[in-house]
Amino acid sequence: MQKLFFPSIALNFVFLLGLFLLFSYYSVYQKGLVMKEMNTHQERRNQQFSALPAEEGSCFFWGDSRMEGANWDELLETPKAKNRGNADATLQDFQKNLPAIAQAKPAKLFLLVGYQDLVAGKKPDDVYKEYVALLTEIKKQLPKTRLYLHNIPPTAPDLNKQTTNSDQIVILNGKLKDLAQKFELFYIDLWSGLVGEGTQAINPKYTNDGYHLNGAGYIRWKTLVEQYVKEE
Repeated sequence: MQKLFFPSIALNFVFLLGLFLLFSYYSVYQKGLVMKEMNTHQERRNQQFSALPAEEGSCFFWGDSRMEGANWDELLETPKAKNRGNADATLQDFQKNLPAIAQAKPAKLFLLVGYQDLVAGKKPDDVYKEYVALLTEIKKQLPKTRLYLHNIPPTAPDLNKQTTNSDQIVILNGKLKDLAQKFELFYIDLWSGLVGEGTQAINPKYTNDGYHLNGAGYIRWKTLVEQYVKEE
């Protein structure tokens, strides 16, 4: 009986080790598929942006999946509002894909980016530095375009465990406000427009997953930007 005891432990150990390695491989494989799909999506979007004709007086809404999720032309009741959102894009992605935006020379550019950088583990100070680099390049390539900088909207970690710490968003937003003053940009306080009263989480009436906006959320967003879209 004792002779069988140790081999059985060894077999169980090998079996559990095999399960662990299999699970680890599957997790890495799945993550690789997700990253590949994200990159493919961004590539498709940017190819489309490059192919679309430039229209005088256009207002580009360039940002992450929350920007991409709106039908801006219908929401703002003007064909000048163009959706240039690109899900899961980071500041480095925006820097790389700027030529697809710049070639159209939009009259106005509404920018929302930086959240995915926080999710990736970057500190607000590092995100700020990348923002400086991006805005410097935008100013260089689009000197006549009027720029509007959104701060990062709140999320709801209780509803969506994949969202980042609200404190990090608050810190970054403070830096973005300073950045808007430094670069003389219009600053749109999306955080205050969507946050729940007395909290650091998005108002639940504006989301159904703790991150993306629902219809009511986009209607609220509209009230924060429509005056800038309409002004000459």
